[in-house]
Amino acid sequence: MPRRMRRKAGPLHRGSAATRHGPPRRARVRIFVFAPFGVHPPRSAGHIAVHAPLQLYAEHGNQVDLVTVGLRNFERRLPLSFQVEVHPGFREHRLVSPVRLAMQALRRTTRLPPIRLSDDLKRWMARPLVAELAQADVVQIESPWAYAFVREHFDGPICFVSHNVECDLHEPALLAHGGTALVDAARQAEGRAWRESELVLVYHRDEERRMRALYGDPTGECRIQPVGADVDALTPATNTERERARNELELPEGCIALFAGSAHAPNLEAVRFLEGLGPIAQQNGVFLLVAGSVTTAPRDFRGGTTTGPLPSLDACFQAADIALNPMFAGSGMNQKVAQFLSRALPVLSTPFGARGFEVGNEYGVIVANREEYGASLVALAADSERRRTLATNARSYAVAQLSWNHIAKDRLTGFERLLTTKV
Repeated sequence: MPRRMRRKAGPLHRGSAATRHGPPRRARVRIFVFAPFGVHPPRSAGHIAVHAPLQLYAEHGNQVDLVTVGLRNFERRLPLSFQVEVHPGFREHRLVSPVRLAMQALRRTTRLPPIRLSDDLKRWMARPLVAELAQADVVQIESPWAYAFVREHFDGPICFVSHNVECDLHEPALLAHGGTALVDAARQAEGRAWRESELVLVYHRDEERRMRALYGDPTGECRIQPVGADVDALTPATNTERERARNELELPEGCIALFAGSAHAPNLEAVRFLEGLGPIAQQNGVFLLVAGSVTTAPRDFRGGTTTGPLPSLDACFQAADIALNPMFAGSGMNQKVAQFLSRALPVLSTPFGARGFEVGNEYGVIVANREEYGASLVALAADSERRRTLATNARSYAVAQLSWNHIAKDRLTGFERLLTTKV
């Protein structure tokens, strides 16, 4: 679908040739972003995956306007739309109304995705903001549900960041509450965003294959881009930090293998799997630490313990020698792998859990299937020299390829191509 591409003179990131050789003729490029949930302040992996690149877009001199909807559980506000200046050059415009909040509450009980988001935006997005959208240079959508609205009001390039194959992820809820008609409506919306966006970003090759199988080939460029981490904040633990964390968590001597996650069904399956490995781990001097809200409360099991929900997982990361990622199902991002690698933790993953990441000793990511996982864990725990090498490689991989700054610059380079090329 040919569309008008508006050529912009200025660079999108400070490392471009125009910045190196003199001031750009245009100081900023304006980027509008649509997300189906409030983002600032970021409190979860999903929030971070949206927020971190946008702040870096702004830090590179661009104007970012993020449009989101609804209120978050901790926000105590009147049901009125509001605006927040997140960072110089980065604003979040939150669309709120009593009707919208009632719909949001209903979706929480049904677990339905906001497939009618484009209709909501037509109804509640203020006309001055719609006029500003029309003057944007690039629009980035963080779900397929806003695509129809954006395409109606904006004639420039759209970047679709696909966090999941949404219709696969939500198909049970869609079928339960609307039958095949609701599934078809959702697939139509997701398929249109996939096929028509000028740039599509997916987290790993398997999801690209699935999207192509469902919706055909995209007319724009499709790129694989793994989820990132804040490599400056997530640093390797010092020996002092490791000892202090182990004392704080009352962990035994020996090799500590960490699994961290939220109460997501694939994570619950992983915990059951690890509990089954507890006896062999215990026999070989390995202690399994299961951290986060994937369990509801602290409890011990043979060969390990769970922490239940914690305000911060920092101590768990600092205490660990190995990171575990025995995932067998799920969709979308796997941000904890990027966090493990950033903290110089060797990752032992199943093939499914390593989707989107480079694997091998040189990247600090070791892959083992279900049947081999326990033996691979025992062997890795027993080889401290190999663990040290893997830890160094893990950190190097994270810094070189998984930092949010690297990812933001890569996206901005993609936007620059869109703005200088007619499709």
